[in-house]
Amino acid sequence: MINNEAAEKVATAVEKSKIPVARIARDSGVPRATLVRKMNGGGEFGVYEILRIANAIGIEPASLLPTPYQAKHAA
Repeated sequence: MINNEAAEKVATAVEKSKIPVARIARDSGVPRATLVRKMNGGGEFGVYEILRIANAIGIEPASLLPTPYQAKHAA
């Protein structure tokens, strides 16, 4: 599971993408209610959810990971 920093990054990325949450949910396979709940801090995103959401938005998955994971990814 990925922490709440990821939830903030996902919420920001979704907002910046201007893609409707329903479409991101459909394209990522993450139920809309789950996506919204987790973006609001009501649970943690799994790694595969992060990957699928990033793909649905069209961004690099590492950009949604918490800072410690980004540092490891870049090394």
